[in-house]
Amino acid sequence: MLQAGAYGGYRALYESGRITEALQRIGELYAIEAEVWGCTAEPRLAARKARAAPLYCFVN
Repeated sequence: MLQAGAYGGYRALYESGRITEALQRIGELYAIEAEVWGCTAEPRLAARKARAAPLYCFVN
């Protein structure tokens, strides 16, 4: 659950679905990190470049 204060400007974030999208992307990033946990630096970096970097396209 994501909570925000009573500021009216937050309503648009919830209604537009951007919050839901952001939380889903964050979950995907955590899943990638869980998969590479315990790997050496090179495979972690490769996974982050190939799979995690494209998930940031929603940030603008």
